[in-house]
Amino acid sequence: MRQSVISHVAQASLEELFKRMSAALATVITEEIVDVTPFSAEGAAQMLFDMENGLIPVLSHIFTRCGVTPNMYYDEAFTTLLGSLKLLSLPWAVVTLLREEIEQVPDEIAEDKLFEMKVYGVDKRRAKNLIRLRSDIEKQVTLIRTSKVNILVDCGDPWNGDEIVEKLSSHGLQKQDVHVVIVTHGHIDHCGNLSLFPDATVYMGGDIAFEGKPSTWRDPVALAPKVELRRCAGHTDHDLIAVVNDTDKGCIVVAGVKLFCSDFFSYIFFSALPAMSNHRMFLGDIFECANDGEQWREVSRYPEQQEKSRSEILSLADWIVPGHGPMFKNEKSRSS
Repeated sequence: MRQSVISHVAQASLEELFKRMSAALATVITEEIVDVTPFSAEGAAQMLFDMENGLIPVLSHIFTRCGVTPNMYYDEAFTTLLGSLKLLSLPWAVVTLLREEIEQVPDEIAEDKLFEMKVYGVDKRRAKNLIRLRSDIEKQVTLIRTSKVNILVDCGDPWNGDEIVEKLSSHGLQKQDVHVVIVTHGHIDHCGNLSLFPDATVYMGGDIAFEGKPSTWRDPVALAPKVELRRCAGHTDHDLIAVVNDTDKGCIVVAGVKLFCSDFFSYIFFSALPAMSNHRMFLGDIFECANDGEQWREVSRYPEQQEKSRSEILSLADWIVPGHGPMFKNEKSRSS
């Protein structure tokens, strides 16, 4: 059957068809997975292994059986895919130094440096965008403590479970002492340790899981006195922010979107924010840091909506706690 079908297709046309199909496959994997996933080094290394030892050999066998010479390693789209995963799989210390180095040199020299590291098919702009997606470089898990309720805003990626438990212990808490977990959006570095808190009420997107039973909700939701949950879409279609009122620092927003900032590699993993006196704080997932400029747009699913959400937060917040950087004061604060 295979031979009878293929015999009616000219060899040149068949080779062109397979070439386009493989390029389209690599492009889809790159754009729909690699370019939007907050990889850790381990996760990227695993996917690179799967590509080189799974997908590409399978495609090569298919090509060969159909009388077409395999060309994946010479295809531009596959070169970019594998090079991107190679960059994402580098140790975070190497990536930190690499980012600082390529930031200071012309594009051509930056690409030469990447080539020396066997990162092929990746230019300077793409390298900077990929590095911003690294989930293990910095992250934010925020503990909100009130007199009766302990709330976690995000719970890190799957490799940070032990660290979260240790940090909770340093605040005199056990896993079972966490009453509420807010997942600001569904990326793996924000929801990777939900299994640590089976007894907590989980808020994520449009749904609540309470005692294992789903329930819908309308915003805002009062989580505790002076603490409420709101929708604030833009980075994804289901972003959430927590609003903490009357704190000693004023209104603080925790906003954890993947954006660029000058101190991108600062490591602020866990902050304890007691609900105290005076003003208001916001916690959510729309900002990376104070200096994210316009580059947040490149990783935003709905940039127009996110811009509106950012403006709304800036009109209300005194302080903002981003998902991937240190808390910063809102210079445009209503209480300034």
